[in-house]
Amino acid sequence: MPSDDLAEQALANLVNQFARSMDFLRELVQNSMDAGTPRIEVRIDYVESSGNRRGVLEASVRDFGEGMDEAVIDGQLTRLFSSTKEGDLTKIGKFGIGFASVFAVAPDLVRVRTGRHGEAWELLFHTDRSYEKNRLDEAVHGTTVTVYKRMRKRDAAKFAVEARQTLLKWCEHATTPIFFLDGTGESEAEPDQEPGDDPFADFAAADESERIDRPLTLDNATLQVAVEVDDIAVVAGYCGAMDFGFYSGGLTLYRGGNAEFLQGNSSLLGNVSFKVRSPRLEHTLTRDSVLMDGAWDEAMNVVKHAASALRARLEERIVEEAAAGSRLSAWHRLLKRDVDAGRTFTSDEAKIFVDQDGVPRRLVEFSGVGVWNTDLVFAPRDPALSTVMADGGWILIADEPGTRELVETLRPGWRTVDAGDLYVMPHLIEVAGLPVAERDLLEAAQTHMDQVTGCRVQLRVGEFGGPGIGRHEPLFVEGPAEEGVFRRPNRSGLVGAIQAGWRRLSSVYSARFFLLNRHHSHYLKLTALGASEPGLAAASLAQALMVQEDWFGDQSFEILRVSASAPWLESDGE
Repeated sequence: MPSDDLAEQALANLVNQFARSMDFLRELVQNSMDAGTPRIEVRIDYVESSGNRRGVLEASVRDFGEGMDEAVIDGQLTRLFSSTKEGDLTKIGKFGIGFASVFAVAPDLVRVRTGRHGEAWELLFHTDRSYEKNRLDEAVHGTTVTVYKRMRKRDAAKFAVEARQTLLKWCEHATTPIFFLDGTGESEAEPDQEPGDDPFADFAAADESERIDRPLTLDNATLQVAVEVDDIAVVAGYCGAMDFGFYSGGLTLYRGGNAEFLQGNSSLLGNVSFKVRSPRLEHTLTRDSVLMDGAWDEAMNVVKHAASALRARLEERIVEEAAAGSRLSAWHRLLKRDVDAGRTFTSDEAKIFVDQDGVPRRLVEFSGVGVWNTDLVFAPRDPALSTVMADGGWILIADEPGTRELVETLRPGWRTVDAGDLYVMPHLIEVAGLPVAERDLLEAAQTHMDQVTGCRVQLRVGEFGGPGIGRHEPLFVEGPAEEGVFRRPNRSGLVGAIQAGWRRLSSVYSARFFLLNRHHSHYLKLTALGASEPGLAAASLAQALMVQEDWFGDQSFEILRVSASAPWLESDGE
């Protein structure tokens, strides 16, 4: 094959490697940055053609860098695979393919205007990729590459949208200012008009232009930190879903959210999103990913350092929010997701929770306030009960959905319960104020309990919120001799049996007080039965208390059997 044909085939292969034709903008921006330009201007214009449904689209990339003289043009721009960038870490495009990318959009004409060392040149590249080179008399600062392509106006508008999206994707964190202007709605501009000599004057006056490059930050991050080690800059934060990006010179090398891409680093990062920028990071030959070499390892070490700083900042932020009296549910959910993703939590000294009075506390301060030391009890929904328990020295966790989820994650196997499910605050009724039949029932039942417990259990009667609410409460609760907080009975299998055994033992040495629920269905039935069978009703009430307390042994059974005049009354299960 002749050498010209080989060159043409090589150029065709080079152009066809661009899966997305609009990526030519990324390549031209890279070349402009390599030229040391202080700013880059990208503009899309459309010039309508009279008598023709298709006008001319003009897409130009202008820089104010060092430009090119004839030696550079002949040795690099128009010569395939030749580049002076090899080995220079300040350059991004190392494979000499930047300019060739303009042919991926199948242009009708490509014009290059450039100047250097007092020379100024214009090159016109045609559809067959042949070119003309002409010296210019006027001075040219930097380089401007303009692509011309015939198309309809609506297609030109679509082209402009795609051009902007491409720049935002690949140049979002460029270290050189990049400005974009969509001029497809204005056809008055002369296609060959050159901007002035001042590299900042023209776009400074163009209010319609958009700044493409942005600071290295995470969008929509709830919390983020910035870390810089030598020339490696990292921003890490918590976003809705994991997201990360790698940048060199501010141009995107890789952006995605697949944790597998991070290889063994994903478990150390948890649900942390990040962006890392380093001049030593390089793209792969296909230009669609980052090269995982020593520079990548260095960058990831800084990322892991930033992730640790982010976790510390999260805990600090929760402490601050707790001290300010703010709601913590969202912050606790954030910490829970971080722990769920594999990052351990060891800061038990951090006051990241608040009690029912809003006082910041460590998680360990809430241990042992329930029935067992492995109970973590949350403040009840009843504010009156919460106040009384707080006055009594109880330390309860302020209950929010995210808080409960975090606690269950940090203390797996522990029981998280609402104080209202364990305790209740009924109204005590004096025995003297009860109806005669009810008073007689209570006194007779007390006699039975004295025989079995050795006078260690005292019975009282209370209101549990009236008939409507009280019917759903237990038959009795245990608590103080006077009004206050009473404990609901526990029937949770083995735990309930162990607690019952402990209470039986403790009753030998100290008195206990049972408060009967006078609106419980079983109590109401026994009260009605007491009018005709007082002995049976009293024995049945004592039996129900002992069965629930697991005191129904041989001795208590015998005492109750001889004291009653009829078979036991069956409970209805309420």
